[in-house]
Amino acid sequence: MRKLNILILAALTAVSGSAMAVGFTVEQGKNFTNLNMEMGKSSSGLYAESHWLKNTDDGSQTGGVGAGYNLEVGPVMLNAGAKAIYLGPKKGDNGVAFPVGGGVNVALTDSIHVFGEGYVAPDGLNKQREKLC
Repeated sequence: MRKLNILILAALTAVSGSAMAVGFTVEQGKNFTNLNMEMGKSSSGLYAESHWLKNTDDGSQTGGVGAGYNLEVGPVMLNAGAKAIYLGPKKGDNGVAFPVGGGVNVALTDSIHVFGEGYVAPDGLNKQREKLC
């Protein structure tokens, strides 16, 4: 089984040998700051992404990193991946989650795409620290 896993990982890495585009966005609003970085998300193969969002009004913040694999089938790009997310909604009430999921990106034209994704973190893959009374 271990040899099969190594073979599959090597095959996925070889297939994803294309150039990886890097994207970086910074958004600043009245009450928030949002930073995003992605590498390889728009091409077939392996990808990595990260984000950080802070509400400057109340100090709550969230951040995370993720990795996955894209598979392009004609005008449709399918992806599957996993993330590690830090959640800090209030002081002393933070936690982490490790969701798994995927998404689909359909190219309607060269410049118009429809995109959706969903991730879920079952109880075994998240940890919420509870406040001490």
